[in-house]
Amino acid sequence: MAGNTPLIRIRSLSQALGVDILGKAEFLNPGGSVKDRVAMKMIDDAEFANLLKPGTNSRIFEGTVGSTGISIATLAAARYDPITI
Repeated sequence: MAGNTPLIRIRSLSQALGVDILGKAEFLNPGGSVKDRVAMKMIDDAEFANLLKPGTNSRIFEGTVGSTGISIATLAAARYDPITI
């Protein structure tokens, strides 16, 4: 789901510096953010601890004003977990 993003060679910097400069393409995550990795880890940890069980009306509550909440909502929707932000 999130996290298996490729490394992309940054051609202009690589040429200017004479070494390969690589960037992690986090924009390819489902929510388009590096925060998708954090959100996925939080949900995975909650499931592992049996605090959250997909498909059982478990609900995620997230108090946020930022992009982490968007990432949690995106991943929760993909896993069919209800979420309240």
